[in-house]
Amino acid sequence: MVSNEEIVVLPEEITTKIAAGEIIERPVNVVKELVENALDAGSDEIKIEIVRGGKGLIRVSDNGRGILPNELKKTVLRYGTSKIRSLADLTKINTFGFRGEALAAISSVSNFSIKSGRDCFDTYELFVDFGRISSFSVTAPYKGTIVTVENIFMEIPARYKFLRSNAAETREITNLIKQFIIINYNVTFHYYVDGKKIYTYIKGDSALNRIYELLGEKNLKAVEYKDKKYIISSIISDPSIQKHKADDIIISVNSRIVKDSIILKAIKQAYSFAIPHNKYPIVILNITVEGSEIDVNVHPAKHVIRWLDPNEIYQVVYNIVRNNISFGNKDLIEESDLWERTYSPNEKYNYKEVFNVLPFFNNDDSEDYSLAKNDTFKIIGQLFDTIILIEKGDKIYFIDQHIAHERVLFEKFLQNNTLDNNVSTYLSEPILYECDLDKIEFLEHALNEFLKIGFEFERFGRNAIKLIKVPSYILENAVADIFETLINEIDEISGETLRLKIITSLSCKAAIKANEKLSNVEMEKLVNDLFKTKNPYTCPHGRKIIYELTKEELYKKFNRMQ
Repeated sequence: MVSNEEIVVLPEEITTKIAAGEIIERPVNVVKELVENALDAGSDEIKIEIVRGGKGLIRVSDNGRGILPNELKKTVLRYGTSKIRSLADLTKINTFGFRGEALAAISSVSNFSIKSGRDCFDTYELFVDFGRISSFSVTAPYKGTIVTVENIFMEIPARYKFLRSNAAETREITNLIKQFIIINYNVTFHYYVDGKKIYTYIKGDSALNRIYELLGEKNLKAVEYKDKKYIISSIISDPSIQKHKADDIIISVNSRIVKDSIILKAIKQAYSFAIPHNKYPIVILNITVEGSEIDVNVHPAKHVIRWLDPNEIYQVVYNIVRNNISFGNKDLIEESDLWERTYSPNEKYNYKEVFNVLPFFNNDDSEDYSLAKNDTFKIIGQLFDTIILIEKGDKIYFIDQHIAHERVLFEKFLQNNTLDNNVSTYLSEPILYECDLDKIEFLEHALNEFLKIGFEFERFGRNAIKLIKVPSYILENAVADIFETLINEIDEISGETLRLKIITSLSCKAAIKANEKLSNVEMEKLVNDLFKTKNPYTCPHGRKIIYELTKEELYKKFNRMQ
């Protein structure tokens, strides 16, 4: 008989599988849950095996605290947990969460077994086939727990068809295992893929050594931080390390690997003047904090957390990273530091040690360096109307004219800490911009910062502003386009350090462009100006300005000896 009810209560067999979809989307989610369970059980040796990207088999074996025989069946029941006894306990969780909830989800979508034993107790094994318990019996003794997951989603075609290729699923799992190995360097890990050993790391190794081997990088720095609330162990890379993806930014909170947009933003901002915006550093953060400071239950899979004070953790992480970025073990002078304190042309800085561009300098302390003082420089010309070519000694240097000019303008704007009539010029005919009310209010609020770099404007009616003065450096450029682009970009970053963002954007917009032909005099002036800057090595966005090629390297291309 067909029911005429419009609303029905679904049976547990269906609701469990729906809940499983929230926790378990792919094999990598299974691996994460099982390894975290093993760590939670106090294991110091964990073995992970996968077959066909986890679709065929996932097995995690540990030597941790086993589960008592009379409690083993509870692990596959929804809301079965050893972590919580009352509502108040939700705010105090310092472990990985609801063990039983994860196993209930996994066992409902796979052929599942769990074998567990503890000293002085028999070892039992429980088998569950897609949510149905099939057997429970004594088995061969084992101290610890072994969880086996086979044929995940095989009986749920709607979910199985969304799994990716074996290779793609394997890559995701391997990347996760690397993160576990790095964060938990006091644990031995064995990792096998399709019967082949991929990793074996023995406990007692340092986090740095594991990173050296797993990620292949050595320009790293270990930093420890502690205050009344946070204990943070971190590994921070030199800006010379620039990755295409953020895979090597690993964040763990109370040893749980998480994806945290607040912390990621703090890291990116700290590196914003050291590496390009589309590149990523290596940063490993292991944050220890009281459970009452975070909420780990805002996502079913628990890889997202909520901070009680997000602004505080942002600032803490930002300062740790920013204060420890280095070039070749020398502290990097950051642009934010330059403008936050009183700017002085006599702040002396040794670029010989920091940036390894000594060939451009005879006297590192010179404030007025110019090509005229060094007749060994020779400007060869301009490549593709974009790259300035210089010969000095037995080396050739390639300088990107746009990025070089961007650096020059950035530091000129940076020096103008007080109002100076010489920095700007009145327009013969003011330019009007129509804006929405929010943008006009924002620009009025930011007027003083625009004045410092040479822009002056005023409100014109309800929905427009009138541009009156502009920096003299950009008078010959497309002033209208530059200012319009500038205010559109600045509107998006009102919460950031405003003046620094304004001059960074302006420097880029006002700089000489690629494919712009320059005379020898113009090239010489630009090179002179570049080498008077505090940092002739990178632009404000972190891009390299200069590349070098030795005579030996060039001669080898022609099979010519020196």
